[in-house]
Amino acid sequence: MKITSAADFVEAIIQIWPPFRWDEVQEQAWTELMVRELSGFKPAVLERSFQEMVRRRKDTRIPTPAECITACVEAKRWLENLLETRRREH
Repeated sequence: MKITSAADFVEAIIQIWPPFRWDEVQEQAWTELMVRELSGFKPAVLERSFQEMVRRRKDTRIPTPAECITACVEAKRWLENLLETRRREH
């Protein structure tokens, strides 16, 4: 699954970790909150954070907004370090 936006990220999260016993209003509110909170991250960051969550996350419940934001911040830091390392090598 290719993640190119916050909406894609949220859709992918729901597919992997579907909400348990949420009604439509709860799911819509969570989705809107997540898109709003994650919309500032670049697609590469969202893609990397989703990949890492799939690889490392053991909890079967839907991730909290804080968990997703933390994953994005870590992915951003990882990508920035990778770019810096590549610059130094050239």
